[in-house]
Amino acid sequence: MNRNVRKRSNTLVLQMLSFLLIICCTGAYARAAKPAEEQWDLSAGMDYLSRYFRYGVDLGADQPALDWHADLSHKKGWLLGGDFVNVMDGSGFQDGSLYGGYQYDFSENFFLRGEFTHYFYSDDSANILSTLLNEISLEAGLTVDSVEITFSYERFIDGTSANYYGATVLRTFTWGDLDFTPSFNASFISQTVSNTVLTKYKQKGKKNLTLSGTSQNLSGFDGLEISVEAGYDLGAGFRAVVTPAFVYSPQDVLAFRTSQFIWTVGVAYSQSF
Repeated sequence: MNRNVRKRSNTLVLQMLSFLLIICCTGAYARAAKPAEEQWDLSAGMDYLSRYFRYGVDLGADQPALDWHADLSHKKGWLLGGDFVNVMDGSGFQDGSLYGGYQYDFSENFFLRGEFTHYFYSDDSANILSTLLNEISLEAGLTVDSVEITFSYERFIDGTSANYYGATVLRTFTWGDLDFTPSFNASFISQTVSNTVLTKYKQKGKKNLTLSGTSQNLSGFDGLEISVEAGYDLGAGFRAVVTPAFVYSPQDVLAFRTSQFIWTVGVAYSQSF
């Protein structure tokens, strides 16, 4: 291992340790200041992603990534959070996001949720979404006989707009100290992407494209993901999570393989106060 690689590895370890320290200190403060009735829910975590996928789209140029994320919600429905992603190709930080929103629970079995999210990127060819910085999203969730069904709509509102539609079905099972959540997600796309962005992005993943015109109109079915999340309670608010998944991406320009197995492993912390 050369000196630069060792330096990047040491920096990454320090980032992870600092992140976990902040989580622990926040949780300790929350417990100390806990009111008579808990109003807030805090969750935060760090995940290793064998591949960085969203909407059935490979957003990490066929490379693994680290994702730090944190969310804060109020019992009245207000939401706030964000995440930061480091693609592990030596380039470091790639993208991050900050969001705010509101969720209204009509009952224990039905909710509506709306969010505004702002994204920021290391450069405008990081992936096919890196020229789109602002997004509004709507989500509806329904629970039927312990099965959760969610429908989502996400619209990017910068320049040439992009629209993503999704449907997710999941159910959680418990076995001793373990819980398992199998899920099925299908996503659809409507987006125009310039050939310049697509070409640069594919070259980052060491794959060349031959494209005609100046842009590509992408539409229709773009991804299917079948996964099983396995979680284990570590105590003191911490939880270990492993999620193997099968991903199918039929549109060649959106991923580097039509189908593949990916996985995620991480640790999460949650606290109510």
